[in-house]
Amino acid sequence: ENTSLRLEISEIRQKQEIAAGDRTASLKSKFRAVTEEREKLSMKIAALVNTDEEARAEVVQLQDRLDKANGAVADSNAEEVRLEALLQETSSELSAMQNALGSLNE
Repeated sequence: ENTSLRLEISEIRQKQEIAAGDRTASLKSKFRAVTEEREKLSMKIAALVNTDEEARAEVVQLQDRLDKANGAVADSNAEEVRLEALLQETSSELSAMQNALGSLNE
């Protein structure tokens, strides 16, 4: 009877070891899958962060270009105003000269 009990205990232990091995294999498989998924997500996050940084740098460059363009427009407008004033001055001088020439001809 002792031998029968030992045999039964041995069988139970074998079944437990097999079950434990199966659970361990299953857990290892799940752990591997979770680890792979985490790595994929980490790479996606890194790519998004990189893309975000690139986009921010591009926005800064575009803002700089816009500021330069606005400055050029302001300079152009100022030059246009200066030239308009010069044209008015020249026109007034020309009118004065024509008037003086008309007076001389009379």
